[in-house]
Amino acid sequence: MTNRSRYHGHTAQPQSTISSKIVAVFALMLVIAFAVALAKYLQTSENQTTNVTFASSERISDNSLRVWVDVKRKNVDTPAYCIVTALNYDMAEVGRREVYISPGGENLQRLQLDIITREPAVAGGAYGCGETIPFYLDQTKEQVGALPATSG
Repeated sequence: MTNRSRYHGHTAQPQSTISSKIVAVFALMLVIAFAVALAKYLQTSENQTTNVTFASSERISDNSLRVWVDVKRKNVDTPAYCIVTALNYDMAEVGRREVYISPGGENLQRLQLDIITREPAVAGGAYGCGETIPFYLDQTKEQVGALPATSG
């Protein structure tokens, strides 16, 4: 028998505070939010039909960077375009090139692109790809610089 039960005539109950219930609800909401975010990420990554991966870069001059990227397409019958960037020491974008990829060819292509920069670039990057071709992108020229992709 505890002191409390002796003086008040009832037994002591385990203390259940509101704060512990709030923490439990918050943790549950956090787990649900994480699960939803993971599901959305997996859904969008599976739906991507064209992916670009940075391979290498070489500085040609203070205002030019040569970049090699690998473009992987699920459906080669659909035209696509990719955005490749040039970066400075602060990893700020100092140049960009949007390249049209005509239908046909291999599922995996290595592209060699020269990017004009506004200041010396030290690295390249692959921003992304899409299949909705912007109206301003020239679709009449074949992509120059398409090289056979190397495996490994």
